[in-house]
Amino acid sequence: MSIIVNGTPEFERELLALLSYLRPETPTVTHENDRTWTEERAYRLLGELPGDAARFVRYVIEDDGQADANRLREAFDGLKGPTISLMKALTRGIREGWWPASLPDPVTPHYKEPSSRRVTSYHMDDHLLETFRSALARRDAGIPQTVVMWLEHPGTPRSPSNAAPTPTAKPPSTGPPTASPPSSPAT
Repeated sequence: MSIIVNGTPEFERELLALLSYLRPETPTVTHENDRTWTEERAYRLLGELPGDAARFVRYVIEDDGQADANRLREAFDGLKGPTISLMKALTRGIREGWWPASLPDPVTPHYKEPSSRRVTSYHMDDHLLETFRSALARRDAGIPQTVVMWLEHPGTPRSPSNAAPTPTAKPPSTGPPTASPPSSPAT
């Protein structure tokens, strides 16, 4: 479902909080011509990627956004698998409404010559690097997306389905009772 809202940012935050309260899953708010990768979106994309595609994006991030294609080809025995998986995840995100179609691809191929069909390197723009590094660090730390979303939107109420688990008391032992040591006879 799509809802078009023409209002102030404050109204948008309040509407988002209300929608989050009414439904367990947090809605995604996008704007026409939205071309910004947020940490939430990057986190979601990284979680949607299968193993090789996730490693492919990680290599580009760790190489400061300039990964050599030959090194990547060696690491993955070719690049069709990881790059196709990345494109499928990006397309799925658009279809599911996780991000708008207007977002630029986070990783782009570069060619030595425009007429060449062989990729020489893969790039991530500098303005995306910090966003994706932060999302990758959160993924590596095991911080769930609901916590990331709550941190980015502190006024958003937590529903029971995404609330932090509460500690429970240790259940009583169900094993056989332990025998007490025999008492020594009085002498």
